[in-house]
This record gives sequence, structure tokens and C-alpha cells, in this order.
Amino acid sequence: MRLCFIVYSDSIHSRKWVSYFVERGHDVHVLSTGKTVIPGTHFHTLYNRLPSKVRALPRMAKIRKLVAEIKPDLINGQPMGLGFYAVMSGVKPVTAGAWGSDIYFTGRSKLGRWHIRYALRHSDLMTADAVDLKNEMVKQGADPDKVMVVTHGVDTSKFKPMNVEALKRKHGLQGKKIVLAARYFEFIYDLPGIAKAFPAVLKEVPDAVLVYLGKGSLEGHLKSLVKELGIEKHVIFLPPVPYSEFPKYLQLADAYMSASVYESTSISLLEAMSCGLAPVVSDLEANTEWIVDGKNGLMFKRRDYKQMAEKIIYALKHKKKMKQFGRINRRTIQKKTEYRKEMRRVEESYEKLIAQYKRRRG
Repeated sequence: MRLCFIVYSDSIHSRKWVSYFVERGHDVHVLSTGKTVIPGTHFHTLYNRLPSKVRALPRMAKIRKLVAEIKPDLINGQPMGLGFYAVMSGVKPVTAGAWGSDIYFTGRSKLGRWHIRYALRHSDLMTADAVDLKNEMVKQGADPDKVMVVTHGVDTSKFKPMNVEALKRKHGLQGKKIVLAARYFEFIYDLPGIAKAFPAVLKEVPDAVLVYLGKGSLEGHLKSLVKELGIEKHVIFLPPVPYSEFPKYLQLADAYMSASVYESTSISLLEAMSCGLAPVVSDLEANTEWIVDGKNGLMFKRRDYKQMAEKIIYALKHKKKMKQFGRINRRTIQKKTEYRKEMRRVEESYEKLIAQYKRRRG
């Protein structure tokens, strides 16, 4: 297949998605709003420095010119904001992918919301990584028969249990009970909430350490809050690490945290599960598709910091139980969302769609 992807290539999720089709030997063209070249692809940049209000038309003109030259069998845009450009490219069949915040987030402009709803109504096939996300897409105008629930998948050969004692020594974490928050420092992930819960955790588990791994717009606020709460001696901020190193850092966790107030299926949650961890997560609909409280992880009500603290304390005090949960999670990921199995489903759906359009054209 000759495939064209309109993506933000600086995102690891985009690179994983596209790279699968490169590995499978397809002719892959990438039209990217980012700067990271994806190996094995024909890479075309859409990056420009124009203000967001005026960049759409020149970007659309460039896309239409490029696809006229490429003549792809199928075009895909993701997340849904870029799915709009795929729909407007003139290529058929057209597919798009929703990531979560593109659908749930209501703070975007009226024009941005219109773009997404237009893409939802005019794509031939869409992907969603959770049933809850699919339901929200349908509420906003998508045909349910055109939405395929598929995760981005986890490479279980890389995200697997391993010894990380050397890494603990490197960061001075030997003998500590580690609570890991490895999400972007943005408001939807409620990282400040974890800090607010932590003083109660320290009263019960004095050797606990909260590790924030990542970056984002809330970094300054988080550091100020940690000082305000008087817990700075028990909190470590680590910068983002290369994706190849991420499996090791996940396994620092005695309690892997995800306190999101809204999102679809968290890829890092699935990666943590693949590593044999038992997550402590908020009660999002998407999380309930993977975690059952007390069966393979722990769950707390969103923004209920007292309950969050109780769940963290339980996780840190019941290491054997959490290990049992982790073994269950490893098997679940291997069975339900292994990267190549999930992507093969997508590949087959693309092949089927292309064949349908070829028959229509005669």
C-alpha cells in the first residue's frame, strides 16, 4: 500500500504508528507538523511559524499539492485536528485517529471544535483507543460503524520486568518506597493532586519518595507547591528520558500513579502494566476498561486526595499483593494489546477499505 500520514512526528505515538507500516514494507509518506524525521518514510514537513489563526489555509494548500503528487491509496490524519486536513485533502479513502484530549477537551476554539466534528462526520474509518472515547466520538457526530476501537499497543518485548537497582543507585533511591508520576506536567493529569495527597502518605510511610518524571507548563507551579507543602525532601523531579530508557524508569515504581481528570486509554498505563506493575489510578471510564480496584490495581475517585493517599499507602505497604496484581497485568497486556497484534488489525482494516474503494471505482 502507498500510505500517507498527516501527523505530529515529534510524538512517540505517531512515530510508533507510522513505523509499523514501514516495517511491513509499505510505501509510507509522512506529512508532519513536527520536525522529527521518521526513518524509512518519505518525509514532508508542514511545519511553519505562522500564528495558529492563519496557518490552516497555507498548510491545506501544501497538503493538497503533495497528495496530488504522491497519489496515496489511503490517507490518515491523527489526532483528529489533523484528521480534518486528511478529510479536506481530497484523497479517498480517508481515515483519522482520536487520541482522547482532541475529543474530550472543550477549551479549544469554536473553529477547532468545528474542524474535529467535520472530520468525525466525513472520515471513512476512525480509530479510538477506548470504548468511552468511541462513545464520545459518536455523541459528537461519528458513525459508530466507522469507529474501530484499537489501542496504540505495547511492545511487550521492550516493556517487561527487569532489574533496575543500578538505576535506583544512580538517583539515590535505594531502599526507598517510590511513587512514580510519569505524565506530562499539564492540568489534565492532576499532578498537583498527587503532591497534595503526599503529606498523608508520609505520615504512614516515612521512607516514601515521590518521583515526577517529565516536563510541561506546570513545572514551576509543581515545584512551588512541593515547597509550600513542606515535602521537598521527599520529592524528586527528573527530566524526560529517551523512549528506549522509559521501560527502566517505569520499573522504579512501587506505586505507578495516574491521577488524570479526563483522557482516553493511557499508553503509559498499558506500558506500566506490561512491565508487571500494579497501577494506582483515577476512576476514569477508560481506566475501568483495564483496572479493577483490588483485582489488578487500585482506583480512587478523581480529585479525592484523601482516598488517593489511602490507595498509595496500601500499595506501598502491600508489596506482595501488588506483585501479584502486576503478574496479572503482564499477562493481560500480552493477550489483549500487544503492539504488533493491534497494528495488524489496523493494517487489515486499511487493506479492506482500499479494496472497497477500488471495487467502487471499477
